[in-house]
Amino acid sequence: MAENYIDFTAPQAKVAIYMSSSTSLLQTKKNIQSTKFLLDCKACEYEEYDVSIDKMRLHEMVEKSGKSDLPQIYINNEYIGGYEELASLNETGNLDELLAVALKTKQLL
Repeated sequence: MAENYIDFTAPQAKVAIYMSSSTSLLQTKKNIQSTKFLLDCKACEYEEYDVSIDKMRLHEMVEKSGKSDLPQIYINNEYIGGYEELASLNETGNLDELLAVALKTKQLL
């Protein structure tokens, strides 16, 4: 019987999350938390840019995507979207491919 597992030594994609630590919008807070949780479950390292503190990052974010909604997720400098788009990629199985998470097959004795 074969079992899939994640090879934590495999190279991973560069992931960046533009977020805010001081938003008063409940749905935005939930989406930021859910984004981090999903990426943590994938054992994916990511950089967080808090646009409520760093106005340069806020300007950069809006310039890159043309949007101001949060969170904004980039994988290998490509704009993915927000949490809903990230979750959709996960549901279709395309997120692992984008993150370059190597699934290996291990034979059980």
